Parts: sequence; structure tokens; C-alpha cells
Amino acid sequence: MRRKIYITSRAVFLFFFLLIAGFVTSHESSLFKPQFVMAQEVAPNLPSSAVETAPQKLNAEINNLQKQIELQKKYDRIVDIIILLSLFNILAIYFYFRSKRRNAGFLNDILNALNYPLFVFSMKSREVKLANFIAEKEFTGKNRFEEIHKDHLTEANSWLDKIEENHKPVIQEIAKQNDSGRIKHYQIHLQPLFNRKGEIEHLVEYWIDITLQKQAVERVMRSKEALRQSKEEFEKVINSIPDALYSALINKTGKIIDSYYSPVIERITGYPPSFFDGDKNAWATIVHPEDLPKLKKRNAQAIREKQKETRNEYRIIHKNGEVRYIRSSVTLNFLDNDLIRADGILMDVTEMKKAEIELMKVQKLESIGVLAGGIAHDFNNILTAILGNISLALLIGKENMKVEERLAEAEKACLRAKDLTQQLLTFSKGGAPIKKATSLSHLLKEAGTFLLRGSNVKPQFDFNENLWLAEADEGQLSQVINNLV
Repeated sequence: MRRKIYITSRAVFLFFFLLIAGFVTSHESSLFKPQFVMAQEVAPNLPSSAVETAPQKLNAEINNLQKQIELQKKYDRIVDIIILLSLFNILAIYFYFRSKRRNAGFLNDILNALNYPLFVFSMKSREVKLANFIAEKEFTGKNRFEEIHKDHLTEANSWLDKIEENHKPVIQEIAKQNDSGRIKHYQIHLQPLFNRKGEIEHLVEYWIDITLQKQAVERVMRSKEALRQSKEEFEKVINSIPDALYSALINKTGKIIDSYYSPVIERITGYPPSFFDGDKNAWATIVHPEDLPKLKKRNAQAIREKQKETRNEYRIIHKNGEVRYIRSSVTLNFLDNDLIRADGILMDVTEMKKAEIELMKVQKLESIGVLAGGIAHDFNNILTAILGNISLALLIGKENMKVEERLAEAEKACLRAKDLTQQLLTFSKGGAPIKKATSLSHLLKEAGTFLLRGSNVKPQFDFNENLWLAEADEGQLSQVINNLV
């Protein structure tokens, strides 16, 4: 079984350090020998006669040799320094390329860890210079800008024109259909990379799949549309109700923090819903001053007794100054003995109140009619006796023309009183008028003459000769003429 051997950067550095140290040590040992040894090594090579006969020459040659040795040592040191620098350069180059390879691998790991496709294009050639794993997987065999953007090439070229013009990143959204026919939505980010001259050299492009976000947005939009339609339907229903609805949220201090009034409130009070929003005293300002203390007392009692519902009837003053009757029904909601919400309905019962008043008037008239019927019967009995006596007087006093004339007038008056009695009876029974063909000229003459008798006013009549008869109730018309005269 083979075993993998891993060579770390520290091991490599230690290896080169020992190699350099050994080389310097061995080289220095050969360069720095003592001078007398070097002299001994040189001296045996000289002839003995020269040593004996020319000591000055030998010393000169030794001095010359020492200078050469010194010079050679300087050269050797320079060589040692060059070798050391070369070795350090080799190490630096090694670690540079090793670091570069590691950084490149680290960069590739980062790019491949991205969950969306990423490309690096050449701005001039449109060639893909770099692509991560997902990009290669989703766009297999597509290494050209035109091929990747074949479904929206015109748009893509316009994006590039915009980047070249503004030198700024571009973000666009597209819809792309995959091989299975499914449509996916992408958000494309285009980021320019500049060279030292400030020119766009490369273009980084990455695609973020926003299909789920799009679907979520579409669901939200559909929900909003459904909510809008539901709200419209709700408002239609609310507006079709003749009564006003309201709801108020109340904090622990009793302050209204939020409220809603249906639009019908403006028809009832003359004030728009915004007039009452958030102000619990706004409603009190339009309550009739005579009814306000009683209303406050009953509401306070309902809150104190934790009543679930309270009903009130009171008057308000409309914006136009008209007095309106309001009947309210309010549901109270409590939490920890604190009123937190009030929902109610406000009904304008003004017309109902008017109808009740009219009904009371009718009931009073019915009572009056009963009374009038009783009076009419009694009056009719009295008139019967008067008419009987007048008839007897007419029979006795026929010879006296003045008496007869007076009695005839008295008889007519009694007959008209009888007609009035008949009207009272008709009113008391709620019956319809008794209509018959009537001469209006005769009716006017008779009624006018009778009413003006005994006064200083003498009536004059002017009628058309061929005045038509009218179908009317003589008694009611006589009453009208009496009232006018």
C-alpha cells in the first residue's frame, strides 16, 4: 500500500537553509586558512639556492602571494554572496509561485462555492476567460458571449453599450426557458473590470436565480389583488348599509389609538370619517348639549359595570345645523378589566322619529274625531229641536212677512249647522267626502250672504252665465268659503 508523503513549506525552507549553511561552512574553511600554512605550502616549491641566496626576493613573492590571496578571498566572498542571493531568489520564486497556485486554487474554490453561474468575459472578443462550476454545468459547450445570450442577444449588447458609455455596473432581469420547457427568471449583474489605462478589459457577469422570488412576488401581488377586490366588495356592502359602522382601539389610559368610520357617517353627520379619527372628543362635539350629560353618564356606567353591549338614543347637530336623532348599539371588549376596543353601529332614526310624531298627531286627531263625533250627535239633537220649533213658528206666522223671513233665514242657518254636524261625523269616522253635482255660484252666494249678514259689508258677485256644475262636497266647500271670508 502506497503512503502519501506531504512536503510542507517549512520542510522545504529548512532543507534549503541547511544546504546553504553547509555550502558556506565548507567554502569558508577553504578560504580562511592561516597564512603560515599557506606559506609552508608555497615554500617547498622554491629552490633551496633561491632561499639561501635571495631572502628579499622570497619575502617579496610571499607578500605578492598574500595580496593575491587577499584578493582571491574578496572574490570568493562576492561569489558566496551571489550564490546566497541566487538561492534566496530561488526560494522566493518558489514560494511566490506556490502562493500563487494556492491563491488560484482558493479563488476557484470560492467561485465554485457560489450557487449561481459566474463568467468573466473579454470585453473585446466576448470570449469566456473564466467560469465557475455551475456556469460550466448549466451552459455546457457554450463558451461565447453570443451563445450564452442567444435568447436575448440584442438586450445583452445594449447592456454592454451602456456599460461602455457609463463605465458603471448594470443589473437586468430576464426570463429564460430551459431544456425541459420550464421558464426560470434571472437577475443578471454585469460588473466591468478596468486596466491601468482606465479601459474596460474584462466583464464579470453572474446570474442569480430569482424564480422563487418572482413566484413569491406574483403570489403576493395576487393576494394584494384579491385583498383589494375583497376590500372593494366590503366597501360596497358597507356603503349599501344605511347605517354607519365604526370601530375604535383604546389604550389603558382611555385614549383612542386607532379608529375606523364607514363613509356613511358623512351622510349622517355631514362630517367626513377623517373628522373623527383618533379623537374621542370629536363625537361629543356634535352631540346635542341637552343629551350629552346623559350619554356620558350611561357610557361611563357601561364601562364601569363591564357591560358587553350598550344602547343609546340621543340627538346630534348635523353640520348644516339640522337636529338628527341617533340610535347607537355598541359592543365593548375588555382585557384585564380595561376597555381595549369598541365596535358599534349608528342609525339615523330622524325620519322614524318624525313618523312617530306624525303618528302621535294622527292618534290625537282620532281622539279629537271621537270627541267631535260625540259633540256632533249632541249638537244634532239640539238642532233637531230648533228646526222643529222654527217649522211650527213658520206655520203660525205666515201672515207676518217679516217674521216669516227671519224664520226662513234661521231655518237655513240650522240646515247649514246640520251640514257642519255631518262633516264632524264624517271626520270622526274617517269617511270620504260626500260628492255631488253642485252649483258653485249658488254655493258662494249662499255662504257669502249668510256670513256677512248683520255686518257693514255688502257682498257683490260676478259669475259667468254658463258656469259648469262641479262634483264636490258642499259642506267642505262651504267650510272653505267660511274660512276665506
